[in-house]
Amino acid sequence: MMKIFPIITLSLSWSIFCTIMDSSRAIFWLTSKLENIEWRKGCLTTAGCAQPRFQLAFLNTITNEKLSKNWLITPKLMQERQRVYVTHWSDGNPTDIQISCEVVGVDPTYGFPRICDSSTSVNIYQNEETKSLQKRSGTISSDIDGKVFIRLTARCFNSTIIVEKHEERCPWCIEYNDDTVINQQYPEDLKSGFVHFIENESHLNILMTVFALTTALSSALCVFILYLYVRQKKNRDLLSRKCQPCSAIGAAHIMHTESPSSSAESTRRVALIFH
Repeated sequence: MMKIFPIITLSLSWSIFCTIMDSSRAIFWLTSKLENIEWRKGCLTTAGCAQPRFQLAFLNTITNEKLSKNWLITPKLMQERQRVYVTHWSDGNPTDIQISCEVVGVDPTYGFPRICDSSTSVNIYQNEETKSLQKRSGTISSDIDGKVFIRLTARCFNSTIIVEKHEERCPWCIEYNDDTVINQQYPEDLKSGFVHFIENESHLNILMTVFALTTALSSALCVFILYLYVRQKKNRDLLSRKCQPCSAIGAAHIMHTESPSSSAESTRRVALIFH
């Protein structure tokens, strides 16, 4: 039982560590908007690529995770509606994400899927040296709002994609300090101290860590109490087993000492009868 107790404690500690690491893991979103496509006339034909679709492809270079979205290529591809793709990433950083554009379709003869045309893959967010090189080549540029303009070139098309990263909240989540939702908020003096406390992410992580430690210590204490109970019960059983032979010997000794007195009493009774 003593060997089980350290194992349980070690398992609880490891689970707490994994919980803390998971809570501190980086999570971010990328919103990609297909702004423009310029096609080269006569380059892309259905003779070698049936049912062509334009595809945005993303690659996480840390985990090798791939995400993509495609749209059927029509004359009104860019006029029908906005082509937006929101990706969610739970590992790595925005600098680890690469983007590329492809034209995917079906082989008209054999019917298997194929990539008919593709651009090179580029990192959306790069270090300063690479960023300056990309700016000079005209591949990547950014504006004051933090949006990144990416221009990708392939054999049959030139495309422009606008990418924006979201690290604090999802793109569709409400920002509570925006002017559009100020009137929907409660006054600051009506907010409780606990609400102010949990609004801070670091405070929330501390609260989760304290709760996890308290749970682990409580579980360890319960296991230790259970161990003491089992050990005490085992000692009582051993003590009761040791006392049983002593009782049997005492009973046999009493029977042996009573035998002479019983014999003398019988002799006196016989003498009285014959007298």
